[in-house]
Amino acid sequence: MIRTLIINPGSTSTKIALFADNECVLNQNIEHENHEILKFHSLVEQEPFRIQKIEEYITAHNIDLNSIDAFVGRGGLMRPIPGGTYEVDTAMIEDLRSGKFGIHAPILVP
Repeated sequence: MIRTLIINPGSTSTKIALFADNECVLNQNIEHENHEILKFHSLVEQEPFRIQKIEEYITAHNIDLNSIDAFVGRGGLMRPIPGGTYEVDTAMIEDLRSGKFGIHAPILVP
């Protein structure tokens, strides 16, 4: 059995799902209230807040991160590359965080 944890940050929520092979065993849309989001001056400043919300969900659902075979996140705005699956590396994170190609919530995933 392959276990995959998928995280999809959006502008006002963070979606998280756990799959065992092709079956979705947990699926949650963590809503972020406007008063929570408005505390931050930029999207990048939200990262610790978003990570905390994800960790709370993982803890509440007894998800052992050591049992996860793959972590998946939606791609962010970066230099053009062919479609596909990529391992996140330092150059990709720098590209995302630079904001050169735009700022959008998926940059919080790496």
